[in-house]
Amino acid sequence: MPPLTRILWVAALCAAPRVAWAKHFAELHYERSGAAASCPDELALRNAVAERLGYDPFDSRAETRTWILVAMRRAAGAWEASIRVERRGAVGGERLLASTAASCAELGSTTALTIALALDPLAGIAPSVVPVSPSSPPPAMPPPQGTPDRAEDPFSPRSSDRDAVVRETPRLPLDWRIGAGGAGYVGALPAPGAGVDFLVGIASPHAGLDLEGVVVLPSVANTASGAGVRASLTLGTLSPCLRERWLRVCALASLGVLRGEGVAVEPSHQAAAFYAAAGARVGVEAPLGSRLALDTHLDGLIPVTQTTLGLGTANVWTTPSLSGSLGINLVARFP
Repeated sequence: MPPLTRILWVAALCAAPRVAWAKHFAELHYERSGAAASCPDELALRNAVAERLGYDPFDSRAETRTWILVAMRRAAGAWEASIRVERRGAVGGERLLASTAASCAELGSTTALTIALALDPLAGIAPSVVPVSPSSPPPAMPPPQGTPDRAEDPFSPRSSDRDAVVRETPRLPLDWRIGAGGAGYVGALPAPGAGVDFLVGIASPHAGLDLEGVVVLPSVANTASGAGVRASLTLGTLSPCLRERWLRVCALASLGVLRGEGVAVEPSHQAAAFYAAAGARVGVEAPLGSRLALDTHLDGLIPVTQTTLGLGTANVWTTPSLSGSLGINLVARFP
């Protein structure tokens, strides 16, 4: 092909209108350590990737469940960028880029290109219809070198890569969870009451496990004579959950101590009994930012043990066959 014809052909390809391709979205986690603070910040990286794709692909609510994790650092006289792609809880691949340039700008540009290609292997290609003059045949295209069944994954190992190291890791993305809040209880004690709870746990995109400490504040049940019983409950609860975006469905297993004492009687006797229960929870987590969420949950518990509180020979209150609670917690997540 004559040089002038080749130039006109490339110019026509670049100037032709784009076809609307499917957009790919992901959640970006970006950090810079040490001297890498001079590398492009998160906003600059987002803009560079968006410029190559033609849209901003980063959305923390992305339904594709794709994560892009990027870490910049300065090591052994070189700039390094670690890029990991995780899709629906499975690691898609990891690449380590390195640059010995004086500044980190070159590595930032390469990182943006790598992320764009990971999201869309056709990033930067603008297919179009090129008008051809009737007096001249269409420019000949070079013969294809092969017809792969699918677009090459930019994170797959290639022997020509000299500045990248590909590593596959089986680790799932896990976050730590801590939280605190309160709840209202019905059936757990002689009268409806309130309680406080604290939690610590771990969570992946589709599952989680929390350990909770719960204190249900004392409540009183009185008899016709004015005397009565007061009881409180202290629990430890293990809560394995299945998660899908903002919805949680959990199993509950609780162990603790139920304490009771007489009210307006002499002498007042105090006692404690072992308490065990099992049940289920339905919860909704409303995000308040990238790391905070408001967790509202409805619990139902069936006691495994039954306790009766009485005055003398008269029974005043017995553990019911079902108790429930409605709670709300402020939860923070950490990688």
